[in-house]
Amino acid sequence: MMIPVILFSIAKSVKVALELDQTCMKLAAQYAQKLPGSLMVNILPRNLYFIEYLTEVFKNRRNVILEVSESEAINNFDLVKEVQKQIQGHGIEISADD
Repeated sequence: MMIPVILFSIAKSVKVALELDQTCMKLAAQYAQKLPGSLMVNILPRNLYFIEYLTEVFKNRRNVILEVSESEAINNFDLVKEVQKQIQGHGIEISADD
């Protein structure tokens, strides 16, 4: 279905894409708590500025892989490296989506 694409397109046009992205992330963490294996979650690159939020959302889950979406440019690769160092101890990794 194309509903997520439409929903995120609308959210972007009214400038609430980050909020929608964070809500989806929170719900993914909540509903996947008992699932085995790694949890792979697509995120907007802007979420990397919210390290405390990321670690809080996934505090009850290990083996989380945040797939950074290509829908936005990453302008600060040093930030990505720093965030990666800080969240690894929480069982969270960063990867590139697609």
